[in-house]
Amino acid sequence: MHRDRSLDVLRGLFLIVITFDHFGGTLRTLTWQTFGYVSAAEGFIFLSGYMSGLVYGRPGYPRVTAHCLQRALQIYGFHLFIVVCLITLSLSSSLYAGYWRGYVPLYSEAPWTGLGLSAVLLYNPNFLSILPLYVIFLALTPLLLQAHRRGWSAGILTASLLLWWASQHGLRETLLQALPLDREQLAPGLFDITAWQLLFIAGNWLGYRRAKALPFRVPTSPSLLPVAVVGVSLLMAWRHGWLPAPEWIEAGHSRRTLEWVRLINFALVAWLFVWLLKPRHWFARLRFPARLGENSLDVYSWSILAIFLAMPLTWRAHAAGPLIDILAALAFVALLFVPVLIKPHFRNVSRGLRLAWSR
Repeated sequence: MHRDRSLDVLRGLFLIVITFDHFGGTLRTLTWQTFGYVSAAEGFIFLSGYMSGLVYGRPGYPRVTAHCLQRALQIYGFHLFIVVCLITLSLSSSLYAGYWRGYVPLYSEAPWTGLGLSAVLLYNPNFLSILPLYVIFLALTPLLLQAHRRGWSAGILTASLLLWWASQHGLRETLLQALPLDREQLAPGLFDITAWQLLFIAGNWLGYRRAKALPFRVPTSPSLLPVAVVGVSLLMAWRHGWLPAPEWIEAGHSRRTLEWVRLINFALVAWLFVWLLKPRHWFARLRFPARLGENSLDVYSWSILAIFLAMPLTWRAHAAGPLIDILAALAFVALLFVPVLIKPHFRNVSRGLRLAWSR
């Protein structure tokens, strides 16, 4: 199966939007939940699930379990590396400790506790929320694929939907309260995994079906286009305050638990993307986002560490006015390419060390 570069472009664009959102300031007003009550994070997690089903579900893919677990450990390694860097700098620099106190307070106030809780994925505040999700999702991927192979997809999707329903009624909080730990010190992340798993599992199922060439066709009838456009337009108007939002919208769009308004908003936006971009061959030729998408783990991990390191400068950029703020945000996004440039050198060094060791 040839690599679908349009998927790499999409991942790269999601990374760029997420980076603008994390950087804050002027451009964030354009990128943060632009299309209503939905952010780039939903697309990024759904697409990650889709890629896991597409890649690991291919016929004859070798050692699926070993590769998925190896990938999960790699993501876990990136997560711990970021945590150790933040703790070290929090303890050694009063400047960074001050800037980060509102984001990762435990790393300066109780570093060993913070390290231990982060190691068991129970302290993932703010920007540290995504990677722990992927550790768990990738570790579960072999089980999902095995279930699909045995024809249990309907059961998996039903269980996923029921788990999402339970998340709307406080499942994660109930589970955390049952732990013999100080609840005040726990920060399991901005995204409730019992809810957000629905996006990953749905994406994994669709990716698996494509890998196996099983029939599944997204309805793309032109008659559905006005419905999707009107739906997204209304959600955008309510979200951005152009129209007063009904109470049932205000009560149903929680990002933490991925409430039903957010799910519907995501489905409509995703359908529009499929309808609008599928025939556009130019989309797959966008090289900068494609290269970022090809190296999404390295790029995203670097972006999280970089956003923490740049905090003393980002606040100054925001205060310097819109022009300086926009230029600083664009320069920061350009820095996302750093891992893409240095990764081949690390591979060469690693290959040389392995050859030397084998001798």
